[in-house]
Amino acid sequence: MTTLTTRLKLLSWKQWALIVLLLLYLLYIALSYLYLPGKLKQVVETDVAQLVGRDITVERFDYNPFDLSLRIFNLNVPDKPDAPLVAWEQLYVNFTPWGSLFNWEVKLETLQLDQPEINIDKTAEGFNFSDIIERVAGGETQPEEGTAGPAIALEIVSTAINAGRFRFSDLSGKQPARSEMDDITIQVFDLYLATGDEHLNPFNITAAIPGGGTLKLAGEYRLDPLYVDTSVQATGIELKEFSDFVNNVVPIHLSSGQLSLDAGVHLEQQGADLAFLFTGRDLSIAQLAMDDFMADPPMARIESLQVQGIEFDLLQQSVIVDRVQVINPLANQWMDEEGRLRFEHLLVEKVVDENVQQKVQQQAPQSGSPAAQEASEPWSVRVNRLQLDNGRFNFSHRHPDISRGHSVTQLNVTLQNLTLQEGERVPVVVSARLNEQGELTLEGDMALVPFNLQMDYSVKNLPLAPFSDYVQAASYLRIEKGALQVAGSVALDTAGDAPITSQLQVAVDNFQAEDTRTGKPVVQFKQVRLDEIALDTLAQKVSVGAVTLTEPNMLVAIDQDKQLNWASIAKDEGQTVAEAATEGKAAEPATGSTPWHYAVGKMEIKNGLTRFEDRS
Repeated sequence: MTTLTTRLKLLSWKQWALIVLLLLYLLYIALSYLYLPGKLKQVVETDVAQLVGRDITVERFDYNPFDLSLRIFNLNVPDKPDAPLVAWEQLYVNFTPWGSLFNWEVKLETLQLDQPEINIDKTAEGFNFSDIIERVAGGETQPEEGTAGPAIALEIVSTAINAGRFRFSDLSGKQPARSEMDDITIQVFDLYLATGDEHLNPFNITAAIPGGGTLKLAGEYRLDPLYVDTSVQATGIELKEFSDFVNNVVPIHLSSGQLSLDAGVHLEQQGADLAFLFTGRDLSIAQLAMDDFMADPPMARIESLQVQGIEFDLLQQSVIVDRVQVINPLANQWMDEEGRLRFEHLLVEKVVDENVQQKVQQQAPQSGSPAAQEASEPWSVRVNRLQLDNGRFNFSHRHPDISRGHSVTQLNVTLQNLTLQEGERVPVVVSARLNEQGELTLEGDMALVPFNLQMDYSVKNLPLAPFSDYVQAASYLRIEKGALQVAGSVALDTAGDAPITSQLQVAVDNFQAEDTRTGKPVVQFKQVRLDEIALDTLAQKVSVGAVTLTEPNMLVAIDQDKQLNWASIAKDEGQTVAEAATEGKAAEPATGSTPWHYAVGKMEIKNGLTRFEDRS
């Protein structure tokens, strides 16, 4: 004992300092492994749980005193039995002391979150975390004026979220809407947070989007006053992963499509106003496929959609788009036996209407309020060029008596200076092929506000045989051949009584139709031509300058029942007027209506032939 005491007395102060440091280090290691993890677990499961009003559970805390890292395993903030509010498998934090000491900031080398899960529910009363916000906000005390300390910044060199899951359920409407994102991966480099700092904080975010594609954000921000300026680059984002979001609004399923975006976002608080500016240098969607409840034929396909030069200015209420180009669109439309179009369910969606109406009633501004005055201010919208290239639209009728479909191919549409500015003209050029043989052209201009148009149009060599099914549905005539020619102009003005005026010429060449009961041709002609047709809806007048029928050939026959073939050419199902007369319900003209006036200037028949047959 005396020897030990003597030796201790012989130690220099440097040796004593070394021993004290060693003991402190051993104590630090002991506390790190034996005390700190348990204490942190107790604080989270008791103090924090009491603060938020939830039974928080944590499997364990691991603290490594050598590399100053902390791991939190299997944290769970409960909500529903099958879906926690917040949970994760592991949170890893690596603390860097030197940057924190010398730069007056908290610096983290790494912040990594593995397999996090967030489940958000929205009800009519609020969100499933609203009670937590109320409890935390209620326990906060306002600091006294002039007592605020110096601002401390937070810098994170590398931030990563791996295999995350986010679920959102909107239960506030009459029909629940749910969306889910799985396998969310996000990487952020050099994240800098400085509360109260007047300097701008740089950030760089890289995120892997579920299903494929990447999202990159790089810029700078400030919290107070709010300032965000960032570039946004998205590459190869699979839109089918977000199909549920779209389906909750419109009953469309996104089967495929890859989104790419190169844009910039500027957000800044300017006094009482919030300035938001979105500039999209290029937005493109490739191989877009949209489907409904019927897989065959597909509803719509677009090979490429390109939007360039987008500028959306919220403060100036302005939207400018330099160019919109739709390449090789395809749409398959049909009409069922009741006359309903395939796209009708997209225009009338009860769930959306009910939800929108409910929100509008709750959020409608009072008349005369600033919000109502702001809503009344018109937006400035302009698209410098809207272009559709090589479109194809197929149409079919699902009536059992109509078997042939129709198509519009090689559809090209160009609109320039498309705007909502009152009275400004929009040039329009349209060309297409109808049923592969007919040629359609439209050229003119229109104004959207108020709507009016002036258009020259023409149809050349449109075959009439594909429309024979519609004629056969009401008669015993089958069109064998014939081609339609139309050329004219039309003017429409929505001012006043919305008059329509049109001047046109119509011709049908090489027409032939047969009686389906006998299989023999009953009418044919080389050409029927209507010249100088004038339509005026305001004057309720239709006039034809001349009707010329060239080389008509008509068969008039009497069958075994002493009936004239033309007297019974219409089917009984189409004779609604005769049926009404039989039942004593003859149609009467509407009282007070002004009759239309029809006039034909000249009627001419050239080289006509009428054949008579008596089969009685």
